[in-house]
Amino acid sequence: MTLHQLPFGTSLTDSLLQVIRAGDDTCYRETPHLRMSLMWVKAKKGNEPWTMKWGLFAVERKHMQRDDIFRVDGITLHIDETARMRSVGKVLDWQKGVGVIEIVTPSA
Repeated sequence: MTLHQLPFGTSLTDSLLQVIRAGDDTCYRETPHLRMSLMWVKAKKGNEPWTMKWGLFAVERKHMQRDDIFRVDGITLHIDETARMRSVGKVLDWQKGVGVIEIVTPSA
């Protein structure tokens, strides 16, 4: 599995990067004022308790800070400070239409 490193210690898998690339391409073609954004959101499924999960969203550029925009293999991706802090040291992946997290432990 190829991992794509972000400057703040988070890695993205090829599967996730493909999803981001498809969204980015659609944004450029159909709604050029939008960019892909990786955000942590509060989510609830059925009767389960609320949890924090990450997701991908198309967000207007005017709501993005310059320091929150990153280039990954030619793709522009918005990741705000909260999302960066929550994903440091983790591998973010996309499996069966859902964003998943693999916690990486540093090797000695």
